[in-house]
Amino acid sequence: MEFGYFAKVLVDINLAEPIPSKILVEVEDGDFWQRVELGATPKFCSHCKIIGHTFAECRVIKEQVQRVEDPKKSQQEISAAPKAFTKNQKKRMRKKSKERLLTKEKVY
Repeated sequence: MEFGYFAKVLVDINLAEPIPSKILVEVEDGDFWQRVELGATPKFCSHCKIIGHTFAECRVIKEQVQRVEDPKKSQQEISAAPKAFTKNQKKRMRKKSKERLLTKEKVY
């Protein structure tokens, strides 16, 4: 350690777990503690458990906080907003209405 030798090691780490500041290295002559120095780490959200954003940037947390702070406003906005259907929902609704028409024609 005093000679200036060093090694870079690529390891897989679980970002959801705390990262240790040092590790125990076992060699033939004895053991020693080595300080852990991380390179660039990706953004990781401890709430969502996904890579791509930090806890401070988490939209889920921000939405939850907003709902708690202003529940009446969010409920009014939800009830006042027109319901938007996805393409698949619209397709299923058209299919059901066609089926209803066909069954009515058969009955008469």
